[in-house]
Amino acid sequence: MVSGQPPSSGNLLFEQVNHLVDAAMAVNLRVDDRPGSLALASSFAPIVLDLLTQGGVLLDSVSDHYRSIDGDAMAGEPKPSAPVSLEDIGALISTEIAVREILDLMFIAKGQLRGCIERLLTANRDQNLVAMVTSSDSALNRLRRAFFPLQAAIADFEGLPPPSRAWGDLEISLQTRQMFGRLRRAAAAVGSVVPSSLAEVLTDFAHRLAEVRSGPLYHFLRVNDRIQMLAIGRRIAAWLCADSPDPEVGRRLWSDLTTFLSLLVGVNYRHELVEYDRQVISRAYSVLYAGASPPSVIPDDLLEGLHSLAGREAQLDQLIESGTRRPGDWKPAICRAWYAMEHSDFRAGCRPRGGGSAVSPDS
Repeated sequence: MVSGQPPSSGNLLFEQVNHLVDAAMAVNLRVDDRPGSLALASSFAPIVLDLLTQGGVLLDSVSDHYRSIDGDAMAGEPKPSAPVSLEDIGALISTEIAVREILDLMFIAKGQLRGCIERLLTANRDQNLVAMVTSSDSALNRLRRAFFPLQAAIADFEGLPPPSRAWGDLEISLQTRQMFGRLRRAAAAVGSVVPSSLAEVLTDFAHRLAEVRSGPLYHFLRVNDRIQMLAIGRRIAAWLCADSPDPEVGRRLWSDLTTFLSLLVGVNYRHELVEYDRQVISRAYSVLYAGASPPSVIPDDLLEGLHSLAGREAQLDQLIESGTRRPGDWKPAICRAWYAMEHSDFRAGCRPRGGGSAVSPDS
């Protein structure tokens, strides 16, 4: 942009999206063991609602601006300046495609924000502190996920430097998934619990949950996961401290804990993990099973990538723990994962084809 000249409407929209995402990232919903932390976190609900409202207004502006460009490009009557060369025609087609991408992203974002606003308004009306905090956290995640790709698309169309913000830290997400996987494997190793071992098992998992809460990854977890982890930890502590712990209550605790741990597999639907897993699994399938001369041993760099999938699912974890490098051992798991990815509509956590359920990408 030439110095001293006002920025174009597209540039202004880019900056407005940038400010909105920065504001969303600045909201920190801290939920921990301190008294009043939940009430304090719930006080951010009006701020989040305001951000969602700003987001809706901004999406309308994006729609108006780029629909006008799309309308100009699709005008029926040729103009004196209409393209006459193949290069000009190619540029026009490229512009139309870029505009459609922006409008598609805008449409998706609008639908996501609408649902977030409805849930947060309901939570505020009912003054449900837990729902206010979890709805705020989900809304912030949705807002960031909706507007970050939109900002990148606008930057590409306007010829601006792409945004350098990395709101989804892949390394943190990989470590979080591995941590959740370790908890699930530990629970699976226990299986069903007999009354005589309930206290020992629940004590062990109380320590495991306490380690998570005091660890560096805890504040990167979804607020709802933190709240449930705190609640289960407190219930276990109360049961262990009882004079005569009721075995039936202990069994329900164990069932609730294992159910909670199984739901943590939803971390796989974080945007950055969906894209990362797609790259690793697609490469593994191509190298090991789709080529004319597949290797007899999995190459070191590919094996390292497969090991980074730890925590994704039980079968892959078993292969990683076994240390096997034989392509045949990995084939069922990789081919199944590759097929699921290639025959699904999910990117960043959408539902697979065929009506199958997918866990929320906010996990």
